[in-house]
Amino acid sequence: VRDAEGRANRLDFLREELESKVANARERAHIAEATLSEAMLEAGRQIQAASEVAQKADSRASSERARARDLVAQERAAIQLRVAEFDREAARSHQEVASLAVQLAESRLARTRLEEQLAGAEGKRHLREKARSQLGQNLRKNTVGKALGASANKSIGA
Repeated sequence: VRDAEGRANRLDFLREELESKVANARERAHIAEATLSEAMLEAGRQIQAASEVAQKADSRASSERARARDLVAQERAAIQLRVAEFDREAARSHQEVASLAVQLAESRLARTRLEEQLAGAEGKRHLREKARSQLGQNLRKNTVGKALGASANKSIGA
């Protein structure tokens, strides 16, 4: 009987020890599950935070691209304005060149007219001098002729 009681006690002790080990294993499993749940919850939070950071980065990148497009558009408009100003300045320069060309043509025409008038005056002066010379020659001839005629008349009348 003692042997049976000893075995029963031993079995009770082993059962209690086994139940204690099972309880410890269950507790460790529960702790592991809780730790896993916490880790998964933390991983979910980190994933959500990373997703929010990525969304903010996308939003910032989109804003930066929009700002860059606006800056490019503004720069294009400024360049087009400068080109228009250069075109306007070039047109003004062309007008000034055309005006100067007209003035030059008018000046050349006036010079040509003056040269023609001067040549005409030179020609007239030459003609006047020639006419005076001929008139002088005619006067001399007439004077000589009159003198000869008068002398002939005197000889005939004498």
